Amino acid sequence: MDRSSDYDAGRFGLTEAAMAQAQRTIAAWPGYQVTPLHRLDRLAKRLGLNSLLVKAETDRLGLDSFKALGAPYAVEQVVLGEASRGRRMTPGISVTAPHGGARDAAPPRITVTCATDGNHGRAVAWAAQRLGVDAVIYVPRMVSKARITAIARHGAQIVEVDGNYDEAVACAQTDADRFGRHVVSDFGYAGYEDVPRLCMLGYTMLVHELVGQLDPAEPPTHIVIQGGCGAFAAAVIAGLWREWGASRPSVIVLEPIAAAGLYESVRAGRPVSVSGDHDTVMGGLACGTVSMPAWPLIRDGVDLFVVLPDRYALEAMRVYAGPIEGDPAIVAGETGASGLGALLALLENRETRLAANLDEHSHVLLFVCEGATDPAAYRRHVGSSPDQILRLSKG
Repeated sequence: MDRSSDYDAGRFGLTEAAMAQAQRTIAAWPGYQVTPLHRLDRLAKRLGLNSLLVKAETDRLGLDSFKALGAPYAVEQVVLGEASRGRRMTPGISVTAPHGGARDAAPPRITVTCATDGNHGRAVAWAAQRLGVDAVIYVPRMVSKARITAIARHGAQIVEVDGNYDEAVACAQTDADRFGRHVVSDFGYAGYEDVPRLCMLGYTMLVHELVGQLDPAEPPTHIVIQGGCGAFAAAVIAGLWREWGASRPSVIVLEPIAAAGLYESVRAGRPVSVSGDHDTVMGGLACGTVSMPAWPLIRDGVDLFVVLPDRYALEAMRVYAGPIEGDPAIVAGETGASGLGALLALLENRETRLAANLDEHSHVLLFVCEGATDPAAYRRHVGSSPDQILRLSKG
């Protein structure tokens, strides 16, 4: 990879103007707040690093995940696009309008749909409810009942698919074609790339926030990003490339062993799919196929992959929940904690530490991309409830 090259919007499909527009739109949403950037100085010292920063998406618009940026932005643009084609709608409709405020004026029979491992579908359902349109959400068999309930709370119809995430995607698309629904997914494939790019544009808000939060004297040298279908990682890479160019941090992307589609695609030099159940505690990363709009950025922008056993994500949940005195406690779900899990795995032995170029000079940035989206599972893994951890951190 040529790190000296300029960001190429034509090659990557996310223009600077489109990023800026998405960021302005999201910043104007009622209830929008910049999520916190935590310093874990004591843990950094224990791990032999210069600094360790954690961008926590655990309370983004009340949805407990970074998906609250991408899916609602895309749903809003899709619904407004229908209005521009003559569908009836009240001017000024907003993704964060109070429930019911736009329902009577919304165009009739607009239905948005997607497949989800949990967080994306919840965000789509939330946005649809706020905008007064219908949502049908497809969930693969490995999604927990707690996450399904969280989606259904926003009025969505749930369709459970006896298959993995990729199979749920296919079902959602087939039914969308049959019933005239609008697929709103960050997973893109041939013939379906524009809406996933809208989701990715929403995710670039995280980098926009980070630029204002970071100390210019201590820019990160390494950023660890969750993989999944690649949309989140690609959006972060695009934002980093745009902001810092050749001086951008080293990008490390992690995937579960059971669903390492990004790594296998880069290794093959072309998009490939990983078959199987994709069974992992990191449910948000249980995707076996790279999103096509994300592929060029994954191919050209990732410096190192970590293919991670589940035990590291579970260990990281406990590290966040029981911090060294002086560091903040962070409630992180299995997928959310996986970035720290990847870092712990890399630092376990000298060979992987050297491969990642991690040492006492390193400034590492992690994303906790979700909170405890399944509180019962969190308690099983950590030994305490999310509320108990939050009370301890404040008390």
